[in-house]
Formats: sequence, structure tokens, C-alpha cells
Amino acid sequence: MRKVLVGALIVCLSLGLATIAMAAEISWSGSVDFGITGESGGSVDILTGWELDVSAADSSGPWSATVAFANDADAFAIDDAYIEYAAEAFTLQLNPVGVGNDLYDLGIGDLSENAGISLTIPMETFSFSLVGNKASGADTYNFGAGVDFSMDNLGFGLIFNSDQESPDFDSSYAGKVSYTMDALTLTGEYGAVSGGTLDGVSRYYAELGYTLTGGSVITLSYLGSSEDYSEIYAELSTPIAEKLDFIVDLTSTTEAGETTTTYEAYLEFSL
Repeated sequence: MRKVLVGALIVCLSLGLATIAMAAEISWSGSVDFGITGESGGSVDILTGWELDVSAADSSGPWSATVAFANDADAFAIDDAYIEYAAEAFTLQLNPVGVGNDLYDLGIGDLSENAGISLTIPMETFSFSLVGNKASGADTYNFGAGVDFSMDNLGFGLIFNSDQESPDFDSSYAGKVSYTMDALTLTGEYGAVSGGTLDGVSRYYAELGYTLTGGSVITLSYLGSSEDYSEIYAELSTPIAEKLDFIVDLTSTTEAGETTTTYEAYLEFSL
């Protein structure tokens, strides 16, 4: 009798999951990498990697819900999950997994991620966003805000964070300017933090992207800091087939007066 009940439960659960999968919109993407990687003064190793992102979404009028999974250390884990309300004038998102507010590509001053709420108000050339979450293990809250403005080929952005949880900083801000013309893209960023262990630290970032005839893309970037830290990055991505690219990149990092250079050359197949 117990086996019959267990079997019936399994069948019901399978039918339930199948019904959910049929009702929801399933999307996925990923890539598989294989090549070589090495470091200045070191040996050459085999580079392998794979990524797979799967999401399920469903909607009811202006309401929708999404659950996304991604591989983490070769195992699937929940990457994101949220309920969203999309009105004509704004979009409200309730996120139980974690919502934050990154300071662009600067690598400092990112808002701590916890369960929280985000509000976005889009306009034709202007958008405003507000993020809030409860600090982990404390009766305080973290807040972030952002403004984006676009005009012809120019884009501008500002971000501000107030973090009651991070030991690195209490508040942070950053600005971003981007310019696009045909095959050329230029980006400049600057940001700083105050309070915490990184009090007074500022960073700046510059990036150049250029698309060559045939679809190859060159990317050059530089990250500088008021600390004794900098990073230079260069990448060439060349399409071999419809979903296959050959990628070569070089990273030179200087910290505390010591420079380390790493390189990669690999094939990437996009799923």
C-alpha cells in the first residue's frame, strides 16, 4: 500500500511539474570553451569551461514571475528569482534572492545583495532606478539609486549607494559616459567610496571597442585606482562559424608594485 501511495505521489508531482513547464516560457543559453591559458613566467595549462543559463517565466496581465538557474562550480543553482509588476509609468520588482546596485566596471562600492525591491521609471531618453534591501543580520537597510540619460550617440549615467552592511564602505558614487559611432564604442567611468576600510579610494575605467570588417571585435580597457592597483585588458574575438568564435585575451595586473600577466586563447561555441 505504501509503495502505491509513493508511486501515486511521484506521478502527481511529475504531472504538476510538467504542467508548470508547459504553462511557463522556458528559455536557455550557454557556451562551451576549450583552449589554453598561461601566466608570465609560468606553465601553459588547458582551459576548459561551460556556462548554461535556464529561466522559466510566466505572466498574468501586468504581473510576471521569473526563476533563473545558472551553473556555479559545475553545479546548477538559483541565479535569480523575482515577481515583477510592469505598469506604463514604472516597473516594480520584488526579489527574494538578492538585489544590488553595481558601480559599473569599477569593482568597488557595489551595493550588498539581499532580498529587496527595485523600482525603475523609464522615459524616452531618461530612466531612474531605486533599489532597497535589508542588511543581512542587522536591523538596517541598504539603498541605491541610478540615473541614465541618452542623446543621439551619447549616454550618461550616475549611481549612488548607501550601504550599512559592507565593511569596505558606507557610501559610494560613480559616473559614466559612453559614445557610439558606427563600429566604434568609447566608455569612461569614475567612482569613489567613503567610510569603511576603503575610505577615500577612487577608481577610473576606460574602454574602447571596435568592430572590424568580417565581424571581429577588438576590446581594450584600462582600470586605474588611487590605490597601488591597475589593470590592462585586451581581447580579440573572431567569428569562425555561425556560433563559433576564436578568442584571444591578455590581462596585465599591477598591485603593490608587482605586475602579473595572464593570457588565454580558446574556442567558444555558443548554445
